[in-house]
Amino acid sequence: NGGFGSELSTLFKPSETPSGHASGGQKTRSARLLMELGQMYDLQDNLTKAMFYYQSALDVATRTKDEKAKGQALYHLGMIYHHQSRNGEAEEALIEAHDIHSRIGNDQGVADALGGLGHVYVAQSKYTEAEKALMNAYKRHSRIGGILGAANALSGLGRIYQARSMYQEAEKAFMEAYNMHSRIGDDLGAAHALGGLGGIYQAQSKHGEAEEVLLEAHEIHFRIGNLLGAANALNGLGENYRLQSKYGEAEKALMEAREIYSRISNLLGAANALRGLGAIYRAQSKYGEAEKAFMEAHEIDSRIGNQRGAANALYGLGDVYMAQSKYGEAEKALMEAHEIHSRISNLLGAANALVNLGQIYLAQSKYGEAEKALMEAHEIHSRIGDHLGVSNALIGLGRTYRAQSRNREAEKTFNDVCKILPLVDNHLTSGNTFLCLGMLHQDQCRYDEAEVSYRQALAAYDRADDADSKSRTLLTLGELYHAQYRYVEAEEAVAEALGVCISLGNEERQARAYLVLARIFKSQSKHAEGMAALIQAEAVISRTKDYTTHSETLHRLGDIHAEQGMYAEAEEYYRHAQAIRSSMEDAHGEALTLLDLGILYVRQGRHGEAEECFAQARCAFAIVADEDGEAKALDKLMGVYFLQDKFGDAKVACMEACEMYAQRGQPMSKMCERVWERLQEHGCFSES
Repeated sequence: NGGFGSELSTLFKPSETPSGHASGGQKTRSARLLMELGQMYDLQDNLTKAMFYYQSALDVATRTKDEKAKGQALYHLGMIYHHQSRNGEAEEALIEAHDIHSRIGNDQGVADALGGLGHVYVAQSKYTEAEKALMNAYKRHSRIGGILGAANALSGLGRIYQARSMYQEAEKAFMEAYNMHSRIGDDLGAAHALGGLGGIYQAQSKHGEAEEVLLEAHEIHFRIGNLLGAANALNGLGENYRLQSKYGEAEKALMEAREIYSRISNLLGAANALRGLGAIYRAQSKYGEAEKAFMEAHEIDSRIGNQRGAANALYGLGDVYMAQSKYGEAEKALMEAHEIHSRISNLLGAANALVNLGQIYLAQSKYGEAEKALMEAHEIHSRIGDHLGVSNALIGLGRTYRAQSRNREAEKTFNDVCKILPLVDNHLTSGNTFLCLGMLHQDQCRYDEAEVSYRQALAAYDRADDADSKSRTLLTLGELYHAQYRYVEAEEAVAEALGVCISLGNEERQARAYLVLARIFKSQSKHAEGMAALIQAEAVISRTKDYTTHSETLHRLGDIHAEQGMYAEAEEYYRHAQAIRSSMEDAHGEALTLLDLGILYVRQGRHGEAEECFAQARCAFAIVADEDGEAKALDKLMGVYFLQDKFGDAKVACMEACEMYAQRGQPMSKMCERVWERLQEHGCFSES
């Protein structure tokens, strides 16, 4: 969190300043004054000037051999490096500060250095080392009666437990820190502890509790005149509202936070607020505004040297591009984010970038690359003890296996996530897992199990107060009912999903709901209603620039016009859908459109054009390793060869298809059987 990082110097400043009685007289006082000037600029987030004065204090202390002042100057420099994501240098400075204070017997300095090291290790996702350092800091502060230092160490421990999804331990640490700060009248520390509690409640989808403590934190910061803290609390509130799909309230809170950051010239906070706004716009499919916010945040973070923030902005940009099927741009942004996180040793950020890279590869049917990225992410999350990250990586792997029809591996992977869920205690992740399991069961026509899983997902999303995910699940449930010919229930589920999407302003999913409704109407031969639903879908899609859904809508419009014998209009829709899918490099989608276009040509007796479509579809299916699709294309191809009396070509295609079915342990298709029989009648297999 950028705002939290900018306040570390306030929270963890040494409780002592260099004494004027140390050797060096006037020079020692100069070191102390230089350090106080550094602290002044530090509190104003002017890190360049703060570093200059801390370095000057270090130079004076080194010349005068004032070890205590030297240790404290190194501590401050270490924290500045930490703010700039220069964590290697931060670790080096803080270790030296720790060694100096240990050597001269300054327990306070040792405890402060340990606290700083703890936060550096957290930034590097070295949670074991971080926990050890902060626990030692807590014990030392407690032993010397440093309540403030002990409370700050507890807040640091709370953040470690949060990163490991150990929410009960995290809540206990933040509550204890809050009580200690309150006991000594430290309103600032109490407000920070409340902010930590808000994050814990958010992670557990306890949005009511999160809002309550964040509002209290905001009130305290505002009362004591700490504008930075007030802005940070507003940032937290904005995120809390976003997670509940309350986008209006979220945007208002973040815009107010951004205004405060700008007023106090806090660029770090302004960038943080912009990233939050980008996430809100992305959730509403406002891709232009989302891209602008993330780009502006990236520019600010890069300018002030906040590498972690810059990487997070790139991560957000990747997500925006992925939502628009701009896979090349998405991959570039996420690769850069991964590289930055890796360079600054932020393992958590690097692993999260890998998970999203896996999703990009999966969307392009690049299953090998997807599996590799997700396996690497899983290994990192496991190593740092991040149960939530492990779950997300496994969900991605399960989806990758499912896309390849590796159903046994997919089901095992999703079940592995179910075993972790009690450790994660995250309703959103539970919902995602049950949704994926339901879709896998539906693929295998295990409809009863699928419905149970979807109901479990809906219950989890209700607990998470996540209306967006609930609408997605209702859509999928509607498709399940459709597959079972339960048309009334299907229409009801999709209509409910559509209502939620409209209330949230989620145009992307509105379009998807209209598409599903169109298919349901089509199955009931309600052509007028189906056409109306598709027209509604296209109207919405034209505003969202969602090319994936746009191509699907055009394909469906082609289907309806073909069924009504309107072949010219159907061909136009199919060709438009094919062009979009080709420009997106969506080989699988293009192959599906080519199949239906070929069938349209067969109906019109345009066999040469049909042959070309089926041949292209077969190649596209082969590229993405979809054997089912390739077999279907071969079936159509052998049929159109036979219709043109190309018996030799038909025989070759038929033999290839037979070999394919045999290798997969499947019986021949009806088309293959019929063409085989007709070829035999024509003597194509005689004497062979």
